[in-house]
This record gives sequence, C-alpha cells and structure tokens, in this order.
Amino acid sequence: MLLQTKVDIRYERDREAEVKRFGLFDPSFAPPGRFTDDWEWRLDLKVDDQIDCMDTEKQWLKATVLHTRTAENTEGEAVPEVLVGYRTFDDAGPRPDEERGQNYFGWSNRYDEWVPVTSPLVQRFRSTSLQYQRVEKANKLYERPDSDKFNDTDDVLYETRAIQEFATARDLFFGGFKSIPDALNQFGESGGFQRILDALAATAQGKHPMKIEHLKSLCVFLCRTLPLWTRRFSVRFIPPFTDLLLRAMCYVNKGVTDQNKKDVVLGIFQHDDFGFEVFEQTIDQFVEPLWRRYNTVEMVRGKILVEYRIYVGAAMMGLSNLQKRIGGIKYINDSIKHVRQVYNPARFLSSP
Repeated sequence: MLLQTKVDIRYERDREAEVKRFGLFDPSFAPPGRFTDDWEWRLDLKVDDQIDCMDTEKQWLKATVLHTRTAENTEGEAVPEVLVGYRTFDDAGPRPDEERGQNYFGWSNRYDEWVPVTSPLVQRFRSTSLQYQRVEKANKLYERPDSDKFNDTDDVLYETRAIQEFATARDLFFGGFKSIPDALNQFGESGGFQRILDALAATAQGKHPMKIEHLKSLCVFLCRTLPLWTRRFSVRFIPPFTDLLLRAMCYVNKGVTDQNKKDVVLGIFQHDDFGFEVFEQTIDQFVEPLWRRYNTVEMVRGKILVEYRIYVGAAMMGLSNLQKRIGGIKYINDSIKHVRQVYNPARFLSSP
C-alpha cells in the first residue's frame, strides 16, 4: 500500500487557476484560517483607496486604486482586480495627472497595472512602503543606502492577526542565529516596544520624564537590533517613535530649566553649555540609524532634521532665560535659511 506524500492545491480567486503540488509536510500550507484571518479587507477595496503595492522592480511603493473590475481566470472563475497607480495624489505633488486634474507624488500612468486583490503584492497602506521624497527611474531615492547590507523586501508577510513578527534572522548579522530575533519577538509580544513608545509619550507630557542617559541606552539597544527588524514592524514602529522622540526631546520643564539644575531629566535645554553641535551629535550617533531604515538620507538630513531644529528653537523661545531665548531664535532662523537654500519642502511626501 502506497502512502500519500503529495497534495494538489489550487488558490481561490487567483488570476491563473493552476494547481500546485506540495509535499505532505511542506510548511507552505496550513489548516483553513490559520494564516488568513486578515485578508477580507481586500475584497472591499474601492476607487481612491490608498494601498502599498510592490512593482516589477520589487520595490514597495505607496499606490492608489484607480479602477476596479471583475475578470475571469482560465477556469472561468471571477477574480476581483484593481488598477494600481503607483502614486498618491496631493496638491503639493510635483507632477500633474491630466486625467484626474490633480498633482501627485510617484510614477505616471505609464506604469499602471491591473492586480488581483488577493495578490500578496497588495498590502495595507503604510504597512510595507518606506518613506521617500520622490521617485525617478534615473535616481531612485526611495531606495535606502543600507539596502546592500540586508534585504527585507522578501520578509514573510502574514495575513493574520494572530502572528506579530518583530524580528527575523539575517545571515550578515549576529551570525544568522535565531536566538536573538526570537528574544526580540518575545520582547515585542510582551509589549516591550509599546512600552518604549509609552515611556517617550510620558516624557513628552512631563509625567514621568526620562533621563538623557536612559534615552541614549534605549537608542543604542534599538540601533543594534535594527537590522533584524522585519520590514512591516520597522514601517509601523519608526514613524511614531520619531514623533514621540521629537516631543520628548523638546519637552521643557520651565521651572527646572530656569533654575539651571543639570541632573534632573531628559530635557536638552537644562544645560548651560548645550549647543546645536551637541544636539546634532546626539542625533547622528543614536537616532539617525533608525531614521535611515525608514527614510532616505535626503529626508533625514533635510526635512526631519530641519523639523527638529525648528521645534528646538520654538521650545527655547518659551524659556525665561534671555540667552536661551535668543539661541532659540537663531536655531529657527538657521533652519529657515537651510530650507530655502537646499530643500524645497513641497517636494517631500508628507506622512501625517
């Protein structure tokens, strides 16, 4: 008697109604619903919805649903599809779309394509695409400078709420051992990364301020484990971390600061010898590696750092110490001058 060692599987609503054969113990398939309890949203996609979509160059890009239709596969089954435009529409966009009468960031309609809604190339908006300033075939600024060190475009994307993967083993880091990403996943599953955000939020509100030494240690931990982060986690974690870090660093306890006490809490303004050079060194050493995982270098050194300068200047202008208030004005003036000379803010793709 021969034992069954192979199974034939056909995917539902697939453009190609082909049957694929797997070994009986192949991990590529699982019981119904095990990894597919978060995909129904795909069937509800409509015109003007924003999504993330991987193009033919294997780049995750922000995209817009332009049209919908129901096609038939080779077996005559209905396959819902969306026409993907690899662009997002914005009045500040550098290019006009004559058909829609709107400006946009991204690629022209030359690259529009129909994609089945069930394709893994379609993902939720801002779940896999990085932050980029502009996209041009001759100068792909949406590619990160560290992409030669590790490639996260092939990270597994689970269509389930039951699995939250924060880190994965990578051959070029920590010897490819699984024990470290396993520990990071346990840390994330227990709410560790969320507690980091909560601590920064508390500091920003002045409830439980964090010491500058603790903040540095925290950023060192994040920077060292950064290469192991999965793409989906890094896209979801870095934007709120950036925002909360900004507010935490710019929080000013006026009573403490004006008394010039130097051993109290995070607050880069409580030191008389504080200068923007110190601020930039702190950012370069402990924070910029995190930003570079999600943003292009041009955005980090331009938009993000300029925003930090303006926030720093505005916070310092609220102090009673005249010298520090004058320093705040200088920071803002320098920032505005820097933006005018080097960067055009309208070119940046905003991410509220």
